[in-house]
Amino acid sequence: MGRVGFGVAVGCAVVSCAIAAALAWRRARGRGRWRREAEVVREFEEGCATPVARLRQVVDAMVVEMHAGLASDGGSKLKMLLTFVDSLPDGTEEGTYYALDLGGTNFRVLRVQLGGKGSLILNHQVERQPIPHELMTSTSENLFDFIALTLKRFVEKEDGSQHHSDDERALGFTFSFPVRQTSVASGVLIKWTKGFSIEDTVGKDVAQCIEEAMTKRGLNMRVAALVNDTVGTLALGHYYDEDAVAAVVIGTGSNACYVERTDAIIKCQGLTNSGSMVVNMEWGNFWSSHLPRTSYDIALDDESPNPNDQGFEKMISNLNVPFSLRTPLMAAMHTDDSADLREVKTILQEYLHISDVPLKTRRLVVKVCDIITRRAARLAAAGIVSILKKIGRDGRTKGKPRRTVVAIEGPLYSSYAIFRDYLNETLVELLSEEVAQNVILKVCEDGSGLGAALLAAAHSKFSTPFAAAKELEVVRRCSSMASSLFSLLVSAVTKLTRFVEGAHFTSSLLPSSSSNPFATLQEDLKHLKRTLLRIHATLADVEEREIRDNSVKLWLHEIKAVAYDADDILDEYHYELLRRQVEGKPSPVIRKRKMGQIHDLSFPAGLSGRINEVRMRLDEIAKDRDALHLREEDGERRLNDACWKLIPTSSLVDDSRVYGRDIDKKNIIQLLLSDGQPKVDVIPIVGPGGVGKTTLAQLVYNDPMVRCHFHLYAWICTSQSFDVLKITQTIVKSITKSSCDSAELDDLHHSLKKALKNKKFLLVLDDVWNEQQSLWELLCIPFSKSMSSKIIVTTRNESTARIMHAVTPYRLGLLTEKDCWLVFKRYAFEHQPQFMSISSGELADMGYEIARRCEGLPLAAKTLGSLLRLETDEEMWREVLQSEFWVVLNEERNEILPALMLSYHRMPSHLRQCFTYTSAFPKGYLFEKPYIVKLWMAQGYIVHNGRNSSPEEVGGTYFDELLQRSMFQHSQSLDTTKDGWFCMHELIHDLAKSISGRECITAHDSRSLDVDEDTLHASLVPTDGQNIIEFQTLNEPKRLRTFLILKLKQMQVLQVEMPEFLLQNLKCLRTIDLSYTMLEVLPDSIGELKHLRYLGLRETNIRVLPESLCSLYNLQVLDLSHCMSILELPQGIGNLVSLRHLSLPVMEDSHICMPTGLGNLTNLRSLSAFYIGETNGTVG
Repeated sequence: MGRVGFGVAVGCAVVSCAIAAALAWRRARGRGRWRREAEVVREFEEGCATPVARLRQVVDAMVVEMHAGLASDGGSKLKMLLTFVDSLPDGTEEGTYYALDLGGTNFRVLRVQLGGKGSLILNHQVERQPIPHELMTSTSENLFDFIALTLKRFVEKEDGSQHHSDDERALGFTFSFPVRQTSVASGVLIKWTKGFSIEDTVGKDVAQCIEEAMTKRGLNMRVAALVNDTVGTLALGHYYDEDAVAAVVIGTGSNACYVERTDAIIKCQGLTNSGSMVVNMEWGNFWSSHLPRTSYDIALDDESPNPNDQGFEKMISNLNVPFSLRTPLMAAMHTDDSADLREVKTILQEYLHISDVPLKTRRLVVKVCDIITRRAARLAAAGIVSILKKIGRDGRTKGKPRRTVVAIEGPLYSSYAIFRDYLNETLVELLSEEVAQNVILKVCEDGSGLGAALLAAAHSKFSTPFAAAKELEVVRRCSSMASSLFSLLVSAVTKLTRFVEGAHFTSSLLPSSSSNPFATLQEDLKHLKRTLLRIHATLADVEEREIRDNSVKLWLHEIKAVAYDADDILDEYHYELLRRQVEGKPSPVIRKRKMGQIHDLSFPAGLSGRINEVRMRLDEIAKDRDALHLREEDGERRLNDACWKLIPTSSLVDDSRVYGRDIDKKNIIQLLLSDGQPKVDVIPIVGPGGVGKTTLAQLVYNDPMVRCHFHLYAWICTSQSFDVLKITQTIVKSITKSSCDSAELDDLHHSLKKALKNKKFLLVLDDVWNEQQSLWELLCIPFSKSMSSKIIVTTRNESTARIMHAVTPYRLGLLTEKDCWLVFKRYAFEHQPQFMSISSGELADMGYEIARRCEGLPLAAKTLGSLLRLETDEEMWREVLQSEFWVVLNEERNEILPALMLSYHRMPSHLRQCFTYTSAFPKGYLFEKPYIVKLWMAQGYIVHNGRNSSPEEVGGTYFDELLQRSMFQHSQSLDTTKDGWFCMHELIHDLAKSISGRECITAHDSRSLDVDEDTLHASLVPTDGQNIIEFQTLNEPKRLRTFLILKLKQMQVLQVEMPEFLLQNLKCLRTIDLSYTMLEVLPDSIGELKHLRYLGLRETNIRVLPESLCSLYNLQVLDLSHCMSILELPQGIGNLVSLRHLSLPVMEDSHICMPTGLGNLTNLRSLSAFYIGETNGTVG
């Protein structure tokens, strides 16, 4: 849109008025009835009426569309585009920044000098450059080369005091064409508009295109922010006033953006860790049946270049007005106060070619101008109130109204006083005077220029030579297998960024790239980012094909290897930083900074070369993408349930195949038939996949008592996605028994509310995964005053049940062994009735044992029974009984794996890697929550959530989420000492194992510990007959990151022999747990484990720890609980600067000697009580 001069923008409402008035005049004249003029205008005025009640309906409809647009792409008329802008300028920015505004046949370049707090914008210069017509249809290289050359010449004119000639400059790029934004500084062109047609640019990152052109021209400049003019307006408003939370542009077109909480943006989950993000609404495309559209609007729309599009924009802006009519004279019609309205007469004659218009008609023209100007202003005000309502600033919340600033650009508001007055009056009507007084509309001009430069400043002041690393966050969560490896690589690069930021390092202080090793690394990391984004675009296709295509699996395997190597490289760099910190040596980044100079700029030997090697390996892998014919897809990746062979459920059920659910059915029916308050009650049925939630709901739904109690019924399967619009359409169709094609959620809500009036309604929502309360509330709007209606929801997640304000969730338990056996027998012997009555014999005994292994999961009993129903060979039954289920069930008839795999694929990626890690434990292993969380921390699985939460707290929420998703369960052990312990269902463990493959292994004999190049996590669970643990299979270097010796039940204590070579071959270890063994001595080589974060020595015979242990600068956990033989800690214990948990023997049973230096352990969160002694008790 850009900045529009007064002479252009005033035509917004006024020109539309003039056309409407002219049509009215012509209609009256054509009929020869001049007296009809007033009647036509009166009808027009009624059609344009915007009473407060109607405006409130518009507000509510827009809020509904906002929720839907935030939930998914394509789910709403409002696009609600992600901008990745999570930091707005606040007036503290300092330095010189540039802006490039490309939005039509001309482009502008700006230079903005900022003076920091109090000084604000010191100076800015602007140059406008027309684009030669031939370049608009040429090549991408030619177009951006022309722009880069113009930029370079503009830069060369700057005052030498503003920048050193070889400094890198930050650029804000306003690109007003359809773009799929991938980060704050990158976006892929979807299509050209406005006369441009350069095919080789489509599908490319436009920021990368201009950066490559600038590099080719020798201009050291990078894109720090890729934005549109509306976001730029918000940035400009926030620069001057930190209470600015939204921006509106009303000119040639209209749009709005605002700051939204990221937890309310469902479709952006996993793409950012910040607490908020600017959302570009693209509100011009909003439409609702409540908008006051007249026949004149329809006529104008039909003549526009984009009929049936941008309806809201056309009502409040002049986008569809012929250019010849956009002149300053149009404003004069509305404000003509001459007695004979001569200005109106002149305009109608010269611009609309209507002559001899009588004075009374000219007065009607002015009235029509006022009607549409008023309508436009009031609708714009309703749009603003919609934003305020969405973010809770419309006065509904308790307490004093908060001051809220809305930045507004466009001469319709700034220069058109009548429009401005109407808009302000409407805000008071909709908000109340008290609230409206706290809503300030602040005029901000040139968001596409100044705003873009300010965003470049805001996103540069946190930048480092590794600024590209921050942008990599957009690909940190991708697909099932790919998600963990991408997060590995991204987190590694982010880790390095954090180190440099910790040194308060900024790119503006660096020398040129030719002599600066940081610049080389930055280029490598930017290249990594681009490669990752290209790979990321194929992940939806990869996720489907990795199931059945070994070539794709191998491709992902190679990427994973690169990711782990990159993580190791940068972790070593982290170690080097800590070592120099502890030893008092200068940091390898910066020792000091004085008078703008940098001293002691160095790297660990070979770091840059090793990162470059990783980049080159990833480039080679990326090339294979084309050979594999992997598709690139735009938009948010959606899980393809079809690839897991899932079938939508229906309400029908064969109750002859159901066992053990009579009591559950009775309990649910009792809840349904208990009429309480005249409102909707929600009954969630919660349980793990395959436990029979759907079957129970089907039994209840078809019960005769239930059918007699309710007037209307609907069964909806929501497995693929919680699409409110589609679900509501299906409900309406089910209730009315007629087709429902309306795509307007507001219309559907009214239809449904009408159909349910004075009716008792039963709705079953089967297989719900939604965890967003806003979506649930949006769905339930039509039921809010329903007559004692009930909703049954089946879900695997406790968190889903909590958002529904429901009765206590009904937790569906597992079947008894007897009922599970009945299910198994029903399917196994379905076609062999001679076996149905057997209760003993070889097949029966094996069948009962197979059913027992199903641990009460009816789907497992059904699937395994079906697998064996045509088999009478006892060997086949014995093979199933003795095999791992996840191997046996790798068959076409398998239903368990798809059902359970869906639970895995519905997890956020940060939970997936935590879940698969637990497959390193044996089946039936009991574990405690704090122990698992510490192991996850050691592997780097805990992602900072943007709040002040500790890793332990975040990890605790991960554990709770997995528990709520039924991936973990409370131990049912009769041993009361095991309260607070957890385990995994056998089939859930099989699921984790099927995903991790060789990455996680468990062995029962140290001599059979088979660690190959793919193995990262290994546990050893010795049998009772093994007394000595040896490590001969680890006599060569391995990539192990976890090694655990686990004790089951009352197994005798084991003797462990640790040869010197062992730890030297396991230098990638993050975790080693040797607890409950007779270990007496740790080899000195323990100090070579630079990556080690967890060292478990609980209940060992260790007496003295080697001093080399004190060089484990990454160590977070040292567990010496119940080590009664230990006499003292090493003297250098204070060097363990990352230590968070130090567990010591019980004070009453140990007088361990504590050295000085504990005061250096400033990261400690837990420290066991210890004995100080009677004299000289200083331990700090």
